[in-house]
Amino acid sequence: MLDGRVGDICSSRCPILRNRDMFFEKQELYAYSRDELSSFDEPFLRNRLRVLRSILKRETACDTFPLRVKLHPSTKCNFKCVMCAVGRKDEDTDKPLYSETGLNALGPYLEELKVFGGEPLACPTSQRILFTERGFAQIQYATITNGSLMKGQNLDDLARLRIGWIDLSLDTCNPETYKKIREGGDFSRVMENVKALIEVRDRHPIRRFPIYGNFVIQKWNYKEIEPFVSFCLRLGIHPNMNLVVGNTELLGNLDAVKKHLRQGIRSAQQLDDPFAIQNLNIVLDDLPLYRRELQKLLLTNLANSTRVGTRLVDVAKRVRSSISDRSQKTARP
Repeated sequence: MLDGRVGDICSSRCPILRNRDMFFEKQELYAYSRDELSSFDEPFLRNRLRVLRSILKRETACDTFPLRVKLHPSTKCNFKCVMCAVGRKDEDTDKPLYSETGLNALGPYLEELKVFGGEPLACPTSQRILFTERGFAQIQYATITNGSLMKGQNLDDLARLRIGWIDLSLDTCNPETYKKIREGGDFSRVMENVKALIEVRDRHPIRRFPIYGNFVIQKWNYKEIEPFVSFCLRLGIHPNMNLVVGNTELLGNLDAVKKHLRQGIRSAQQLDDPFAIQNLNIVLDDLPLYRRELQKLLLTNLANSTRVGTRLVDVAKRVRSSISDRSQKTARP
């Protein structure tokens, strides 16, 4: 698997394997120093060794504890972004399902604990998971955030954790575009928080963790791909591109998207960021398949609207027929 030869072990459509090179620091085992490994507790080291042995033996199942856990306690969010369905309703964000008892039972074996949302820092359960001291020094914490709440005590708490990576959902470096995409957001305040986070990373006592600037390519921002790439790299974070899903808004602009992706690749090459180069090339390579998927979605939407239209016509006919019958009855002597 490390050489890219997965054989019959995994599906060729596995999203983790398909994008493993692009998300190396997120998908591969973390690199610890010899001194760090010698300081970790024996249960973690034994379990990690068993996982590695299972991989080398090409086993399809292994009798081990998980090295990584991804939690999604809530979709609660303090923004309402045009391309995102989460955060559209209030919900109970204090969920006993994610109990400290369960996490502490897995804690000795984990190398990564990921918390997604919504906006994790707007969710009490997510905050508790991220910032509770568990005494397991090997765990790398990771999250995706819009950055609006990455300040004050939250930043202070990050400074004492081992951070695996942090994704910042930004989508633009243009304040006007930001207003169109991220309802409830303030670009200037978020950027103040981003710069403060970068300072925490640069002086972090445990690990200089990677920060990614997420950019969902959509009709509002596809012309800003290259400026965003340059903006992120000059800021000291990695741009991370994704194509918008669930609608066909880019279908008529994919040739322009291709042009702007190539411009972004040139900027990433000039600024020498291997992650950005690879990420942009993968999105570029995905465009033909993405076009076909959008065409299928468009046909499906048209078919559904036709069926809805037919049903509405049938309903209208029945209503008119019912009104006509009542009128005839009323008109009888």
